[in-house]
Amino acid sequence: MSRARTTTVLALAVALVAATQLGGCIIVDDDGDSTLTIVNRSSYTLFEVHLADVGQVDWGPNLLPHDLRPNEELVITDIQCGTYDVLVHDETRVDCVLENLDLCFDDEEWVITNSILDRCASSP
Repeated sequence: MSRARTTTVLALAVALVAATQLGGCIIVDDDGDSTLTIVNRSSYTLFEVHLADVGQVDWGPNLLPHDLRPNEELVITDIQCGTYDVLVHDETRVDCVLENLDLCFDDEEWVITNSILDRCASSP
């Protein structure tokens, strides 16, 4: 492992420990092409986050190591180049889907707010 990569991994580990103790950021893995950051700015706890290739019938596994509380965020790395749909399930049993997210060597951020969850809840 190169010195720069070792420093990066060490910095991420320190940030993860500090963030989890402060209720901030959760990082899932660290060797991906792209990242998706899910920021919970709603007043609801998020229970599940799933990815699926666009057009796929089945969702992938839940990517949350634990519930994502208000004002926490999740950085999902190690996402292979592709176009995905993202499913979020909250404490009120609302499923919210972000469709056609192109994650090819990019870093994307999805901020979940009460208004986004309200729109998902009112959609047929």
